[in-house]
Amino acid sequence: MQTPDMRVSSISHIPKVPAIYAMLGGSSSNLYVAYVGMGDDLKQRLAQHFLRRDSSAVTGTSAVSLNPELITQVNWWSRDEFSIRTYLEAAELYAFKLLNPVMRSRGRVSKEAMAMSETMDFEMKIAGVFLRNPSGVFVPTSVMAKKMSELETRLAALEKEVALMRKSF
Repeated sequence: MQTPDMRVSSISHIPKVPAIYAMLGGSSSNLYVAYVGMGDDLKQRLAQHFLRRDSSAVTGTSAVSLNPELITQVNWWSRDEFSIRTYLEAAELYAFKLLNPVMRSRGRVSKEAMAMSETMDFEMKIAGVFLRNPSGVFVPTSVMAKKMSELETRLAALEKEVALMRKSF
């Protein structure tokens, strides 16, 4: 299995590239796709969600919104072709079909992108992108801190058990 090109835990390390991204919730054994979106500048777009919290997906101005605190991982896919806006929009439409997120970005899609996404030629080209491992993975620092805390708690419990076992011998 191929690993992602990049794995980061800070938005400052995310590249400024056009990309399709999928925000995942849940634990490693039970991940689900919470949201799929696109960005002409991935770093800027994820900063909107996680730092500034001013994206339409997280502001809570609609019936459904995204809570960045519950996102455990963000996978992204970037290709040279994504610098063409129509191609990027069409790729997002395909990602919706393939990844079936709980929530989708709310941006308008051009007629050209809609038409492109419905061609067999495009689907055959783009399917390979999303069926491979992502270009990168972002694990938010809050998730890393929570995992560290859980591991420390488990380690303390194990150390206590070992100490009790030694006393009983």
